[in-house]
Amino acid sequence: MSKSQTNRSRSDHSGVLSVVLADDHPIVRRGLRSLLARDRGLRIVGEAENGKELLKRVGESNPDIAIVDISMPEMNGIEAIRLLKKMSTHVKILVLTVHNDQAYVTELMLAGADGYLLKDADGEEVFSAIRSVMAGHRFFSASVSGMIVDVTAKRQASDSLRTPPPLIPLTKRESEILLLITQGLTSRAIARQLFLSVGTVFTHRNNLMKKLNIHDKASLVHYAIKVGLVRVKL
Repeated sequence: MSKSQTNRSRSDHSGVLSVVLADDHPIVRRGLRSLLARDRGLRIVGEAENGKELLKRVGESNPDIAIVDISMPEMNGIEAIRLLKKMSTHVKILVLTVHNDQAYVTELMLAGADGYLLKDADGEEVFSAIRSVMAGHRFFSASVSGMIVDVTAKRQASDSLRTPPPLIPLTKRESEILLLITQGLTSRAIARQLFLSVGTVFTHRNNLMKKLNIHDKASLVHYAIKVGLVRVKL
């Protein structure tokens, strides 16, 4: 991710995004330091090994983004994120965890996390997640993105279902791709299922996003819930 590629809505005067790391394992923090050092548009301004230290570091450095583990001593990531969002609403929160189940996804999204990334992610996915949340979008690892339906539904389902948005005509192929996105499939998996090239899937997905004036996967799923394409279990 180059300097020009990184979104900087609240960076310092040099155009560099400030980052705080929170993980109770020094080896994880060391690995993240090494990875983020590849991008001169990112600068680590603090590190914490538990939730209480995270709150302190954010208060001291006022970063643009915090990369936070869930399972930490003294105060876990969920509780820390709730308090962080009360302290400083502008700070973007990217969760980095080994936990891959809906209970954690739901809790973290409701607590105010902006992204949910698994620790088996490669470097490019980490940088993509940072770009996405700094642009104001939500980011989910591919393996947990299918859980977005339940998370977004339980957040505002009753209002959404009572006031559906106007239907915007989509082509048959766009509708198929939208449905598969809500099921958590990646573009590559959608291409395999529909016997299309990955490039063709990207084109259809971009077209339907333009039609709907939607710019991220979570909002696509929310739209699908509103118009009844996805059935919600409350």
